[in-house]
Amino acid sequence: MRYAIIAAMDVRDKTAFKTVFSFPGLGTLSYESARYKDYNLLMVLCMLSGAVVILCSLAAQTVNERVDPRMAGAGRTVLK
Repeated sequence: MRYAIIAAMDVRDKTAFKTVFSFPGLGTLSYESARYKDYNLLMVLCMLSGAVVILCSLAAQTVNERVDPRMAGAGRTVLK
């Protein structure tokens, strides 16, 4: 629960920063690339966001396995 609150605060702070300083982010970039039919940039942004999701998932799994040793083999089957 604590991490969800921290994540929400992080999103809030980034939104405030972008609003105050008019700093465009990846959301604005993807919106503009879709609006102006720049499909190459849109594909790169989709691949980038997918890669970030996969890397964060792997990092979370690794941290979870180190914190709780019972999770080390969960969900994996070994074929003999």
